[in-house]
Amino acid sequence: LTIASFAKAYAVLEEPGYLDAAVRAAEFVLAKMQRDGRLLRSYRNGEARLASYIDDYAFMIEGLIGLYEATGALRWLDEAERLMNTAVQFYWDKQDGGFFFTASDHEALIVRSKLANDNAIPSGNSVMVTNLLRLAELLGRAELRDKAGAILSLFSGAVSNSPFGHERMLSGLDAWHSGYREVAI
Repeated sequence: LTIASFAKAYAVLEEPGYLDAAVRAAEFVLAKMQRDGRLLRSYRNGEARLASYIDDYAFMIEGLIGLYEATGALRWLDEAERLMNTAVQFYWDKQDGGFFFTASDHEALIVRSKLANDNAIPSGNSVMVTNLLRLAELLGRAELRDKAGAILSLFSGAVSNSPFGHERMLSGLDAWHSGYREVAI
């Protein structure tokens, strides 16, 4: 969330300190908070540990896309695509669509949940809708748009019953219907 916010602040205000903060945070996560190409959830005393949840992937991908859009540096887009591929591999529900909260190789749980409610922070599935749509446009990968549609379809009943609990999902629904406009300068 912080990386995305700083990248957006830089794009709007052109304050180099915001871009520097976003880049430093992204570089830290990519350098220190991964094992075998997969994100880790916490960092303390020089050690990263604990398997990430879909929220961690969603927010990091959003931040990387924001950095790419603010700078045009392909490094950030490449990392966003790599993390999206990892998220799809380990969190995507191949049967019903949507992202599980935990990875397929996470410790055994009674139930693997899928969350869509937006609270103090948006849910991983809500953020992933716009991540999938943005990457589908940027990379020309139609299957990512299809996955966004699958998430929207899966949670449509919950969104209809409680629109104020799914604000980010509704933003994703609007983007899915309206698309994005590209401005090249």
